[in-house]
Amino acid sequence: MIASRAILSKQTLNVLTRQPACFVHQGDYGNWGNTNIAVVFSGCGWWDGTDVHEAVYTMYHLSRNGARFQMFAPNQQQMNVIDHMKKQPASGENRNVMVEAARFSHGQGQMQMQDLSKLDASSFDAIIFPGGHGITKNLSSFVKDGKDCKLHSDVDRVLKEFHRNRKPIGLSSMAPMLACKALPGIEVTMGYEKDESSRWGNWPHTSMVQAVKGMGAKHAVREPYISFEPPNSPKETLKSESEPESKCPLDRPHVCNRAVACLVGGRGSVGTGGGTRPMASHRVAGYRPDLHHEAYVDEKNKVISTPSFMWETEYHYHYIFDGIGNMVKHVLRMSTPQ
Repeated sequence: MIASRAILSKQTLNVLTRQPACFVHQGDYGNWGNTNIAVVFSGCGWWDGTDVHEAVYTMYHLSRNGARFQMFAPNQQQMNVIDHMKKQPASGENRNVMVEAARFSHGQGQMQMQDLSKLDASSFDAIIFPGGHGITKNLSSFVKDGKDCKLHSDVDRVLKEFHRNRKPIGLSSMAPMLACKALPGIEVTMGYEKDESSRWGNWPHTSMVQAVKGMGAKHAVREPYISFEPPNSPKETLKSESEPESKCPLDRPHVCNRAVACLVGGRGSVGTGGGTRPMASHRVAGYRPDLHHEAYVDEKNKVISTPSFMWETEYHYHYIFDGIGNMVKHVLRMSTPQ
């Protein structure tokens, strides 16, 4: 009997070691390999399509959390082609959105870029739109018409289908505008509502925030990184180790509103006016992931948004990475049967 168990254990180990990591690894929300997400692109490149970083970060976090995904883009010509070195329109250039977006795809079959017209909401658990100026040029007429813009017919269709079927919608940087137009009254974040430049970066696209508010959306001001209200804020207070606590699930360093580094769940300091004061344990009363992280969650409508590159920063791309990661995790959380 013991010999039989030893042989069986060895055979089982051999099988497991030949499997992909996701076969034996459990993610934050489980359901590994069973969640299928549609990701919609608007080209390739920040100035005339989907931002490369936002697209790659989205696919990384989906893969890292065990989700399957398929890529879609409209089969149409781009509004224009931008020289990303000069940041000016390239003369004589005419490119197809789906062909350009295909630069993100690898392999064959389902991993190839698909025509957005073929996207069927019943085949997916959620949908994500990475940002970039292609949102305003190729997936809508926003760059010309502002808040009175029209959406690409398939973009409007899939957003309404996913919403009607109570399936999560993930959005980064400029993409919340699409959902605000298709689904009036939802709650989103696109970061700040006015450009407040600092040594960390600035917010040059805040006119879009005013536009989505004009569409009837509710906008929540959020940082691109984890932030907490300063101490003694009427909204929340810091608790000591002896008091009941609600701990941030990320357990990683972050940056406070006062730009003072501290460690969630550990000892650190927080800015108080001109200086800092020690904290017994940096945990926040009334902690809520939807309010204190880079992703804002409209639980009622299952819409998750993150500012990402609405915030223009030269060096702090890891905050963008983390923000999109949190958006993806909330999408997967809402996609998983409770």
